[in-house]
Parts: sequence; C-alpha cells; structure tokens
Amino acid sequence: MEEETLMDLKEFCKFINAKMSKGRKMIFNKEITYYKCGSLIRIKKSDAIKWLNSNLVSARKGDSNV
Repeated sequence: MEEETLMDLKEFCKFINAKMSKGRKMIFNKEITYYKCGSLIRIKKSDAIKWLNSNLVSARKGDSNV
C-alpha cells in the first residue's frame, strides 16, 4: 500500500497558491476534508487535488475574452 502524503496548513496553502487566511476559512467552513490531531491540522495531498479539480472551470469553445 502506498503511503499518503500529508500537508500542514502552510504547505496546503502553498500547494493551492492561496493565503493562510483562505486555508483557515476553508477548514472552518469544512470546504476540504482534513485530519485533526489535537491542534494540528493535516490535509491529504490527494484531497487537495480533488478539491482543485472540483473547482475547475472549463473554458467554452469560441470564447475570446483574452
């Protein structure tokens, strides 16, 4: 069985390119699944990737807003 990579909040925020306040808000609002060991928060990298993919917005064909 492959070992899962766990990230702390700082690593998670860096991974998704967000501020720490955004990461804390996501935890508070339960927008991402996480493990809590005492006061420590740990997030699986695979869950972070799932979260990113669930927030993917596809471009429509023919859009030329660039």
